Amino acid sequence: MRTEVKLTSEQKEKILKENWFSHDGRWFLKVAQELGFDVANRLNQIVAKSMGKTEAKRFLIESNFGEVKNIEDLQRIFIEGCRLYYPKEHKFEFKIVDKNTIVGTVTRCIAFDGVKKAGVTDFYQCGCVARHGAWLEAFGLDGEAFIRKSMMKEDDVCEVVCKLKNGKI
Repeated sequence: MRTEVKLTSEQKEKILKENWFSHDGRWFLKVAQELGFDVANRLNQIVAKSMGKTEAKRFLIESNFGEVKNIEDLQRIFIEGCRLYYPKEHKFEFKIVDKNTIVGTVTRCIAFDGVKKAGVTDFYQCGCVARHGAWLEAFGLDGEAFIRKSMMKEDDVCEVVCKLKNGKI
């Protein structure tokens, strides 16, 4: 009889990420069933923003990244943050558009996969803008995030634009 279960660091990380996304999806659906999609979407946006600030601050502290000083730093921290928080199946890239703008392009979205499977793409409002906008705030940057393309709206990819205001980092 085995007394100890041995998992690699990669296996542990995979389980934790997948469990988080399963929890998130189930939470949303249960709130929608009990209170309706309007309430579920509103609460999801609030939670995504709050959680985004928390996860970004934790990432900054634990990674010892320091201050975001330029658009290259912002790109790097978005890439590393997404690698940390999303499962490997989530496929994305961040490109610098100009000295104040990066665009995240998602070619496979784990959240979209779950929403599509549940059959609620017509009702669900993605929390990624609230989440990534909160990352900007947590990094001490004055900026905005918005969706330019969305798989939820039948685009082939999602594009999240993160643009700094006042023309500077």
